[in-house]
Amino acid sequence: MKIKFSKEKISILVIGKKRFWIGISAGLISSVCLSFFIDYSREVMRFLSVFSEDLLILPEKEVVFFNYFFSAFSSVFGLGFTLWIWLSNPRNKRPKERLFKNLAQTNILLTTWMFWAFIARYGTIIPIVLYSVRGYDNQLDLYSDFWLLFILIPIVIFLNNWFIIRLVYKSGKWILYSFTGVIVLTLILANTKTVNRNILNDAYHKSYIEEYAFIKQELNKASLYNVNFDENTRRILKQVNTESSKRMVNDVQTAFSSNNKVTLDTLILEKIIVHNFKNKIFNLYGRNEKEKNWSYAYPVQIYKQIKMYETDCIQVQYLFEILNQMILPLNAEEPIWDNTKKYSKYQVRQFNMKYFYKYQVKAVITGLIRVVNKLKTEKQYEKYYYLLPEIKTDIFNEYHPQK
Repeated sequence: MKIKFSKEKISILVIGKKRFWIGISAGLISSVCLSFFIDYSREVMRFLSVFSEDLLILPEKEVVFFNYFFSAFSSVFGLGFTLWIWLSNPRNKRPKERLFKNLAQTNILLTTWMFWAFIARYGTIIPIVLYSVRGYDNQLDLYSDFWLLFILIPIVIFLNNWFIIRLVYKSGKWILYSFTGVIVLTLILANTKTVNRNILNDAYHKSYIEEYAFIKQELNKASLYNVNFDENTRRILKQVNTESSKRMVNDVQTAFSSNNKVTLDTLILEKIIVHNFKNKIFNLYGRNEKEKNWSYAYPVQIYKQIKMYETDCIQVQYLFEILNQMILPLNAEEPIWDNTKKYSKYQVRQFNMKYFYKYQVKAVITGLIRVVNKLKTEKQYEKYYYLLPEIKTDIFNEYHPQK
């Protein structure tokens, strides 16, 4: 006995040739437009992280993952439009076929727009709230913690749309055909570079070109002494206000507060930190706690470390170089603010650091002057005198910082 199903097999003839190609065209156009819109929106949201002074630069594998996710979402979004148009065929052979078509169309729109609203809402609120906060350090790691969710979303949309269509038509191999089409379109969209992310990255890196050059120089120099730093440490050294950066500065400063010798790798980190004006604080302390605003080893601690080592060892060399990096901002010339283009951004930051020295850590600078003067009276350190230039006495005079 043969069972005759009342549902028709979905086909171009059943859909209508004109409606079939209109659906295909509308699906492709909506997929491409949505993909382009998401790509540019992601870059705008990433730009918000600049307000925390650290541009969010994701690892390449994470960028690729989200490229594929948003491309897959755009593809199934377009497929939803295609299926909705195909179901608009007024030809009905069964009494309830029109009802099932309306149900399927409503379900497709509900599913597609519900997930789009979810992605759009959380894709804007999270960046606005988190990326613009100083110290954001990718604490909400969507890639590591929720990767499976991003794989399931396009799969659920795809299967849900076809599941409800099966109330109207026998789908047969059309599910496989559409799945193949979605995969191909996803691959094309994911590998089509609509946004050049290097534009924003290069503009950001250009602002810290001198700091990055100094980091590279010092890390290369450290390798000569068999001191190597892992990739994570190198990455944190280039950050400004992330939580990891603050923690590093605080840990290095704490290392100098002990009665033990500070290791060479810590001395190298301290030299880079001082040169690049990295700090451990978000808010300045009040009048009675201003010394806490100092983010580096205190001059008296450096002097104490110098006394722990033999005169000719490399550690003493680095300790004097750290003092040298502390002195340089004190001797920085005030820029001509009407013509700041002639100065690098590092030079401007250097002078503003001098302003910070005067109004926030005057007692520390006084201690620095005393330590420098004391070391210059000790003949065993004569070979390092060139690292201790004369400190200009105008440190306690008025300055005119950049507004």
